[in-house]
Amino acid sequence: MTVRETNKRSINDAETFAKFLAGDDAAFVELFDRYDRRLRMYCTKVVGNLEVAEDLTQELWERVIKLRNNPPEVLEPVRYLLRIARNLCLKHIGRQKPTSSLDDLYESEHPVSSIPEPSHLEELVRMAMEKLPFEQREILVLHNYCGHSYEDIAALRGETLGSVKMRALRARGRIGRIISAYLALDKEGEGRPSPDAETFIGENNQ
Repeated sequence: MTVRETNKRSINDAETFAKFLAGDDAAFVELFDRYDRRLRMYCTKVVGNLEVAEDLTQELWERVIKLRNNPPEVLEPVRYLLRIARNLCLKHIGRQKPTSSLDDLYESEHPVSSIPEPSHLEELVRMAMEKLPFEQREILVLHNYCGHSYEDIAALRGETLGSVKMRALRARGRIGRIISAYLALDKEGEGRPSPDAETFIGENNQ
């Protein structure tokens, strides 16, 4: 998407959000259809539990609906919605024990027959993601799973572009080291992650 297309989309989003705040229910449906999946994906990858993510996403939309009572000026709805999602996830994480596992995403929230069996590499990446500090994990989630550019992530987090890219680099390096440690314990592994791991930890789309 070009800069012009991005700006046009942002203006369209702001107009749609303003219509929603003014009482246009169709505008709300449009926003929901456009961003619910992305927001749910963000929450799922950050908290590691689909059921919790669905609850957080529902709470997010409930908060958005309540904005009509005291309408704010929202110029960039995407960032606004992501900030709400981020705060809800941080609040949830703060209440949880540090031993909660990302494995719940595959083991408890889906019928086993409804999803493909995750590959060994995918399992390792999920376990490695769980070990990352929130600040690093969030950047990978936003960039690799939600499709946001590093520039957008920097604006969302209130950081410089260089800082965000450095966090992403450190996160990928840490994931590589964690996967290496897992593989060193695996009789079939040789102590280093497969080159294909780069596609999962964000080496692409720089």
